[in-house]
Amino acid sequence: MAEKFENQPEEKQQQILNAAFQEFGEHGYHKASTNRIVEAAGIGKGMLFYYFKSKKKLFDYVLSYAFQIIEGYTEQIDMSIPDVIARYEEASRIKMKTYLQHTEIFHFFGNLLLNFQEDLPEEWQKKIGDLQIEMKKRMFSGIDYSLFRKDIDPETALKLIFWSIEGFERELLAQLRGVNFEETPLDPIWDSFFHYLEALRKAYYEERGH
Repeated sequence: MAEKFENQPEEKQQQILNAAFQEFGEHGYHKASTNRIVEAAGIGKGMLFYYFKSKKKLFDYVLSYAFQIIEGYTEQIDMSIPDVIARYEEASRIKMKTYLQHTEIFHFFGNLLLNFQEDLPEEWQKKIGDLQIEMKKRMFSGIDYSLFRKDIDPETALKLIFWSIEGFERELLAQLRGVNFEETPLDPIWDSFFHYLEALRKAYYEERGH
């Protein structure tokens, strides 16, 4: 698809990709500027089009690249775990690890879906919709509903657990933004997260062993 680009050194590829992620994420496809992309990437405009031929081909490439990363995260979620909170715990570990490795991709994808979904070609809207269905399936298929308290509707409990964990993740990611992870111990952060999950178990599960 972009063989000339992929033959470049990894560092140069990442500079160009990161510049494209930021530009398309902030402005969408139609208002994105290839001038700003090449300025941020530190390359000439002619070189960008030598690699990708057009703005549309560049957009398709970064979409495909980002989609593969998000899809890879989704495929790692273990559907054999019957405890939904334990499944969320594992999924959050994978998500956080992927986020820390590919922060710019999560920002790009999130901004694109929230603010510029109309810029996405129909085929990509379908792919993303299918991925969201698969992610929901991986999170909720095969859940052991007997773990929930009998006085709470299981579907309501699932929604409350989902909203709680998503909210905690957003708060955590906001705290971690701009942090140097090589110098920051992450154990206290995970301890806080596990404490939060235990609070959810006490709130929504029967008092038997988990």
